[in-house]
Amino acid sequence: VVNYEQKIQSAFKDVSDTLALRDSLSQQLESQQRYLDSLQITLQRARGLYASGAVSYIEVLDAERSLFATQQTILDLTYSRQVNEINLFTALGGGWVE
Repeated sequence: VVNYEQKIQSAFKDVSDTLALRDSLSQQLESQQRYLDSLQITLQRARGLYASGAVSYIEVLDAERSLFATQQTILDLTYSRQVNEINLFTALGGGWVE
């Protein structure tokens, strides 16, 4: 009976931890998406300033680098969220069949 209760408590903890991580990942994704939106505006402005001769091309490259790094972060977070969904399914008792 004690072993059964421990397994049940462990299962509840796994589900709780997975749900908490799910919320955290969703918040991070939303934040990074907002940041990406602002970086796209920054890149457009840098290109405009470069076209008018106000800044060097380094400014454009820096804006692109920041944009690409944020896109990579979003991809990494999306992957983590998908792994989290699988872990949640497993924690809720779902099986994995190949």
